[in-house]
Amino acid sequence: MAALLARHDTAGVRDELVALLADPWGAAWLRALDEAGLLTRVIPELEPARTVDQPIVHFLPVLAHSLEAVAAVDWLLRELHVSEVEHPATASSDLKRTLPA
Repeated sequence: MAALLARHDTAGVRDELVALLADPWGAAWLRALDEAGLLTRVIPELEPARTVDQPIVHFLPVLAHSLEAVAAVDWLLRELHVSEVEHPATASSDLKRTLPA
């Protein structure tokens, strides 16, 4: 991803980001991008969320909470056995989901 950013290859960055999100462990990839300092280079609008506190019922800043939300969706999709082709990051809107019996 860093090489794509260096070349200003926006289509390549988008494709890589979609591929990471389609992975059953997409949240881990997003965290790895963040640790490498790349997440907010790809999506600069997320940088302010790093230090924005939330109301008392939440205990994480907005960015950390957002990454936890992605992790929860990843877990849910794995538990429901949603295949890669059915993953929301790559699925068409009319795709019917098959839930386990």
